[in-house]
Amino acid sequence: MLNEEKIRELESKTNIARFCVDNPHVSWALLILVLVWGTNGYQHMPKSKDPNIPVRVALVVTPWPGHDAVEVEQLVTRQVERKIAESQFLNQPDARSFAIQSLTLPGISMVRVQLATGTDRDVAFNEISLKLEGINPDLPDGAGPISLNSGFGDTAAVLLSVASPRADEVEVALRATEISRAIDDIRQGKVNATGRATLVVATPLDIDTVDPGAMNIGLRLFGAWLSDRELGSDFEALRGPGYLGLDFATTASDEQLLASTSGFLHQRLGSTRFFPDAWQPTVIRNTADTDKQLTSVVGDKYSYRQLDDFSSVITANLNTIPQVSRVFRSGVLREQIDLSYSQELLASYGVLPSRIGQIINARNTTIPGGVLQVEDMNVLLTPTGDFTSKEQIGDVIITRSDAGSPVYLRSLVNIRSGYQSPPRLLTYHTARDANGQWQRNRSVNITVQMNVGEQIAKLGKAVDSTLEIIRLTLPDDLIIERVSDQPSQVVERYQPLYEGAV
Repeated sequence: MLNEEKIRELESKTNIARFCVDNPHVSWALLILVLVWGTNGYQHMPKSKDPNIPVRVALVVTPWPGHDAVEVEQLVTRQVERKIAESQFLNQPDARSFAIQSLTLPGISMVRVQLATGTDRDVAFNEISLKLEGINPDLPDGAGPISLNSGFGDTAAVLLSVASPRADEVEVALRATEISRAIDDIRQGKVNATGRATLVVATPLDIDTVDPGAMNIGLRLFGAWLSDRELGSDFEALRGPGYLGLDFATTASDEQLLASTSGFLHQRLGSTRFFPDAWQPTVIRNTADTDKQLTSVVGDKYSYRQLDDFSSVITANLNTIPQVSRVFRSGVLREQIDLSYSQELLASYGVLPSRIGQIINARNTTIPGGVLQVEDMNVLLTPTGDFTSKEQIGDVIITRSDAGSPVYLRSLVNIRSGYQSPPRLLTYHTARDANGQWQRNRSVNITVQMNVGEQIAKLGKAVDSTLEIIRLTLPDDLIIERVSDQPSQVVERYQPLYEGAV
């Protein structure tokens, strides 16, 4: 009796196990639902190689070139520190750490900012950035701009290197033909044509990247350099598409001429090349050896400006990927316009060098002209004084002569286009060529960062598909290589573990 009563009591109770046994179809449906739910959650859950760790540290950098550390400390660093100290989000100082720490070096100020624990990084750094923008007008002339770097915790999901290949044999042969013809034309009629040598510097075929004035000045100075050392005479310049050279009579050897060229570049120009995009110089005596001599110093095919254009197109397309949070470039050599002048010439017109900058800035304005209301329409007034070419800079009127005629800037200074000098950061791509030799080529790096909560594998596939499309608009020989690739690193690291578990 007791057993029967116990059985009836147990049968009257409801539990999960009995329900699953009594209702097998419902149990199987629930099991399948849980499996589908788990699989779907796994497929859509965030996946990344590196965890997202918010770093509440930033570095404020303010350059002031040409000034010693004491001046930078007193006039720049202290202003930055006082402005940052106004923030309410700073970490409270104790015996081990401080909210604001600074390091001042000649020509640069660096201030480290530490936020309090639990602070919203975006809100805090935005507030500090706005405060720092307010002190830009109070900085000394030439100081700045102030940059706030708060991305210490950001990691590159994909790092691309966009590099220029070496010029191919066809391009070298075409240059050699043109150079040989130019040398033969110059040497015709010379008394001692066999005792002459030609220093040749190959330049990019993209002629817009080379300023003839800058190159001609460099070669003219080099001719005077050789003449002062009695290494050459009777100088004749030659120039054509993709090259520039100096033909002269000399008894010096090729080694002496190249050594003198290297000394001239370092001592007079402060550089290793006549122009950033140029190949290394070579000496040609017999025009039959032109191809061989150019091959020995063959350089990169694409200029810094072309790499800037190529990488800009790639960056713009990568920014359209939904998984991408930020894309930025490094190693870009910026262009600039250089003005060289004679102090005596400016003084004869009563023009101060500082006055030139003020006049150019007043003309090159981007300030809106306002809106003019005409009856029932609003007409937008836009100034047209901004410069679009270096020729327009030369057309600026600086002063007037004694006779009352205008004096243009081109009459007082030499205007040349070039690159930033000295460059802040240059990057190179080093790899083995088809012969197994290591080659170093100029490059631009592109860093791709992923949004929080995205999947690294999907980002990798999206980058691959985007690059395949971009490739159709870029030169076939342009080098685009992944220096760091987190999607493939994740597969290489975890795929063996998955296969072993299966």
